Amino acid sequence: VDGRSDVYALALCLVEAVTGHLPFVESTVAGTLRAREGREVPVPDSLGPLAPVVARAGAAHPDMRPTAAEFGRMLLTVAEGLPRPEPLPLVGPGEIGAAPLAGEAESVAPSVFPELPPKLQRPVGPRRRWPAAVLAGVLVVAAVVGGTALWEATRDVTRRLPSLVGSSGESAGALLTELGWVVEERFDRRDGSVEGEVLEMQPIGGTALSEGEPVVLVISLGPDRVPVPTGLVGLTTDAAGRLLEAAGLAVGAVTGGYSEDVAVGLVLEVPESAASLPLGTEVALVVSNGPAPRVVPMGLVGAPAGDVEASLLALRLAPRLVDVYGLIEAGLVIAVQPAPGTALPVGTEVEVLVSLGPMERSVPAVAGLTVAGADARLQAAGFMVVAIDGPPDGTVVSQTPAAGAMGLPDM
Repeated sequence: VDGRSDVYALALCLVEAVTGHLPFVESTVAGTLRAREGREVPVPDSLGPLAPVVARAGAAHPDMRPTAAEFGRMLLTVAEGLPRPEPLPLVGPGEIGAAPLAGEAESVAPSVFPELPPKLQRPVGPRRRWPAAVLAGVLVVAAVVGGTALWEATRDVTRRLPSLVGSSGESAGALLTELGWVVEERFDRRDGSVEGEVLEMQPIGGTALSEGEPVVLVISLGPDRVPVPTGLVGLTTDAAGRLLEAAGLAVGAVTGGYSEDVAVGLVLEVPESAASLPLGTEVALVVSNGPAPRVVPMGLVGAPAGDVEASLLALRLAPRLVDVYGLIEAGLVIAVQPAPGTALPVGTEVEVLVSLGPMERSVPAVAGLTVAGADARLQAAGFMVVAIDGPPDGTVVSQTPAAGAMGLPDM
């Protein structure tokens, strides 16, 4: 912080003097200071020829601003090109604005400027009155700048400490450093606070401090931490929630997962690995959905029934063997239901059809048929091996075994 800060402040004063409004005003001192960080002073057109000079003085970066002496010279240079202001009338010894006392002549302040011959005026529309007011302001500011330049060399900078409690510790430290104080950071935890915010200032906001004095900022590390309860795995969600609540924590997101050992509905896992958490933190839980689904294996049909039963039991499924007649060897599996490839919950029943071998059936009558017709009828009935005695294109006159006899179909 040096004289260029005062130059910036004078630029603000000039803008306020002309417009009646001070830029960057917030509800608090700290807010106003933060609002001005890195901001150019807005220069209105009503400043006329002064606008470029005020814009230089109101530059956001200090290196772009003139010194106090340079600012004074710039203002005087601009003043030379402005019309001279009219003399201000002086009132009598009575109240301001009162008429002179009896016998007292009206008086006005003598002009400090020599009498000049009248200038020819040419009509240019309504007279603009702002140059006189601006010139008067320039002269006043020039005097102030000159005094400021002299004061800067000998001043002891003392200003009020802004209250920055609740603001970001990083921005508060940067602001105080820019204002010329030495910042010392300390850290603490406090319930209800956000990590990184300013909890306390030492000394408190509003204290008058000289440049270079220390300011302590107590910055939050977040809320107090509490230990995460152990023994949550294997509990119901409600029981785990009561333990967390008693520890100052809460139940967060609840998701499901498969487990061969933890029963359905019990806590399977606590993903949070930290031993302690900030007070009030929500803790996620993974609850068991029981064992993962089992898929009925392929390749069971045609296998021995005992092997199929053992495979299904190993998957924690429940095989139910059903004996049926079939055209395959007895003891082999004909089919399973649900079909292979189906996903089933653990413990689901699976029906296994086991062959008893072919069932005896009646031999059809083929006498009177051609040999070809008789052969087709016998094969359709399951009798696949047919012996022919006689010409292959003849007519059947007899058959053995006789029609109606019971026999096993060929496999």
